Amino acid sequence: MNAKVWIPFILTLLAIGCSQQGADQPGEEVAKPLLDQTRELYEKTRKQGESLITSGTNSVEKAVRELYEKAREAGDHVPTNVVEWAKEDLKNIGAWEYRIEQINLQDDKAVEARLNELGAERWEVYWVEKYASGARFYLKKSRRSYLKHVPLGDLLKSVTGGDGN
Repeated sequence: MNAKVWIPFILTLLAIGCSQQGADQPGEEVAKPLLDQTRELYEKTRKQGESLITSGTNSVEKAVRELYEKAREAGDHVPTNVVEWAKEDLKNIGAWEYRIEQINLQDDKAVEARLNELGAERWEVYWVEKYASGARFYLKKSRRSYLKHVPLGDLLKSVTGGDGN
């Protein structure tokens, strides 16, 4: 069973367990309306989870195609095949780019200005190594990925053409 189905089931069990803890006597039954409400909520959530699973691929494929077009419009180098582009873009999730900048430390305003320029390009200083007349600034930034906000399980189904199992 998929996590989207298990989570509502576990939440339902927790709700039942918590409501039973509130009973006055051990083994006392919980009021029927609460159990009925919990069952209804579980069924509703389970059906929503199943519909997400069955319809997820189509909506994910549409989202991937839209992001592909966005990358092309932005002037990014993209393969002609959407699936190949998605596979390449997935590699950028969690990946870093690195850069080393040597900056003369004589003028604080110049150092600040240069660091602000680099920051505007999303570079982040993670290490500074001083030497006689300046410093080496080690910078990193995450690689751009259009697909990083799409659920990974859904992406894998879409990219591999599989059912996620």
